[in-house]
Amino acid sequence: MIRFVLVVPLLLACLSQAAWSQSAYVDIADRYVREGNLDAAITEYYRHAYLHPDDESLSSVYTKLGIACRDAGLLQPALRAFSTAIEKSRSPIDRARVRIELALTHLVFDQPLQSQLVMMRLLASPPGDSLLMMRAHAIAGVACLLSHQWNEAPGYLRQWAGGRPEAVAQTEQLIAIISDTSSIPHRSPTAAIIMSAIIPGLGQIYCGEYLDGLNSMALNGAMIFNMYSQIEQSRWVALGLVGLPLVSRYYMGNLEHAERYANEFNERARRSFAAEIVRRFAEMNR
Repeated sequence: MIRFVLVVPLLLACLSQAAWSQSAYVDIADRYVREGNLDAAITEYYRHAYLHPDDESLSSVYTKLGIACRDAGLLQPALRAFSTAIEKSRSPIDRARVRIELALTHLVFDQPLQSQLVMMRLLASPPGDSLLMMRAHAIAGVACLLSHQWNEAPGYLRQWAGGRPEAVAQTEQLIAIISDTSSIPHRSPTAAIIMSAIIPGLGQIYCGEYLDGLNSMALNGAMIFNMYSQIEQSRWVALGLVGLPLVSRYYMGNLEHAERYANEFNERARRSFAAEIVRRFAEMNR
């Protein structure tokens, strides 16, 4: 009888401890997330997953882990966590929620094409939740915008709007802006190369790189003047060994810079245009 009295409390204490530890690490991790201590939160999520590999809520734990890694700037650990969360998911809706977080992670790390692919996979097998489908269409539309797929984005945005009158009106206004890509500033790489071929540095100035353009003008001008002086003095050896290689190097470099700056200008312009569309779309969702 005495042994029974001693064993029962001990057994209850062990069961209580086991029940407590089942969710304790996740609770602690959640608190760390709220406090902004992401490294500690990630450690606790990993600890829970290691100690409780058969936990039925493991998909949710790995999803939280992926979000914490994303917020901490850890792309690969976040992708691995979301992949495991998808494997551990017990329903199509749970998998859809994880895939939405995965798509958002790709957007955060400037990978819009990967984000779009994740959402296309989700949209190909609808989970039966209209709200999740709306979010999926919205993310896919934003991914198209950020990857400059101007013709693809309107379809996703219209699906997001559905039959809601106010959303439809705002979406059509947004699509009208997207369709007018002629408003995006553009610099022709070919024109920039021709300008710099005629006058070194002019192509860079055309692309807005004034300092580099003036520097190229001065440097190439000095090189050409030096080469001309060597020709006047019949210093053919110096011209061949030093003058011509230097002129060729800086002159060709001037052409390469002109082309590169034109491409960079166009990329910045497209990104700025896409960012403005995304900003307006975000305002529509507030």
